Amino acid sequence: MRRSELAALVLVAGLVGCGEPQAPASPSAPAKGAAGPTNAPLSVLAVPLLLDRPAAQPSVVADPAKARFVLSWQERDAEGCTVLRTAVLPAGGEVGEPRDVARGCDWFVNWADFPAVAIADNGDWWTWYLQKSGASTHAYDIRLLRSEDEGRTWSAPITPHDDRTPTEHGFVSMVPMGADRMLLAWLDGRNTLAPPTEGPHDAHAAGDGASGGGHAHAEGPMSLRSVEVGRDFVLRHAQEVDARVCSCCPTDLVRHGDDAVLVYRDRSEDEIRDIHAASYRDGRWTPGAVVRTDGWRIAACPVNGPALAASGDHVAALWPTMAGATLSVRGALVGGADPAIILESGDTVLGRPDLAPWPAGRWLAVWLGAGPAGAQALRIATLSPSLAPMAAQEVTLLPPGRGTGMPRLASVDDEAVLVWTEPKGTEGADARVGTVQVRRISVSAP
Repeated sequence: MRRSELAALVLVAGLVGCGEPQAPASPSAPAKGAAGPTNAPLSVLAVPLLLDRPAAQPSVVADPAKARFVLSWQERDAEGCTVLRTAVLPAGGEVGEPRDVARGCDWFVNWADFPAVAIADNGDWWTWYLQKSGASTHAYDIRLLRSEDEGRTWSAPITPHDDRTPTEHGFVSMVPMGADRMLLAWLDGRNTLAPPTEGPHDAHAAGDGASGGGHAHAEGPMSLRSVEVGRDFVLRHAQEVDARVCSCCPTDLVRHGDDAVLVYRDRSEDEIRDIHAASYRDGRWTPGAVVRTDGWRIAACPVNGPALAASGDHVAALWPTMAGATLSVRGALVGGADPAIILESGDTVLGRPDLAPWPAGRWLAVWLGAGPAGAQALRIATLSPSLAPMAAQEVTLLPPGRGTGMPRLASVDDEAVLVWTEPKGTEGADARVGTVQVRRISVSAP
């Protein structure tokens, strides 16, 4: 098999499209409804990552203590099974040798619900995969693993939830909480098998028809749960965060000082699905509260969740909403009172945002916006400390559909790494077939 160029890493000091290393680009003219460029462009450097097999669902986490990033993704092997892999990308360097984490032929593989790596304060790496637990398409469990040697070897997996129901457990977020401890939050379907109490069941707005393509649920509500775990694999402070949430929208979780902040899409009794945030301290959660009131009423899960980042005293959130006539990507400081900013709005805006801290208290945002002829425009923007858009530019154009997955972004000081899937084949094809694209980002010199 020919080797596929899985990742062209782009140095984010000004982002441009895919391909060979390029000189810093001028900011592109914004698409209709997009934030306009008012600041210096970012620059982009492509770094290749070569893989022998189809791959998709990339993620990236910052490891600031060692000035590097850790990439993860899923590959399809010759037997049709799935392999979870990782690789290290030093700041300013090249991608290291990929290493296998785990392999399975009974995994749930999905464009929106996929693994990532999180790094504990003691240096342990943690990750997970999703393993089928029953005949239903969306019966799967979280399988959690730990590495004490930076991904060379991995522990046997454990399951962080104890309900043993053949229901959905996924959309995991995980952050360090000091020493060897990690905090996990996930969507938990244990109550979806209960008798109906709230009216129609929650189906998502669209499925991709592939392995784990869509999500549809029984009558009971989806809940949001969390637990702490450490090297001893003892589960502590297991609890329900929210009893009724949107059934298939990604969550996000950040550490902020000694606390953690979690964002998720709530689901009210009358189907309002606005973004809520909850704070975690000393093993307890505050009740979830709306970040900004959108009033988006939708009877199905949009599979389009929020993103979160922390910088200094502030925590910022981005999220997609269709409270008006068109979908928009909005942002706000969590706990603030200022109106939400709008990064882009339009009939063909997709959302799927991510967010990272940037130098001088600024933020770096990425999302899928509207492109020509139905294409998806992957955009990146620098935001001020108060989230005012300062510069926006197009990274690349992508084909329509869910094969692009969820772009992911992480930063270390004045560099960032952006990853996404370049899909192969037609809409509805195997969710694991594609190439992983990586761009490293840094600030342009004056």
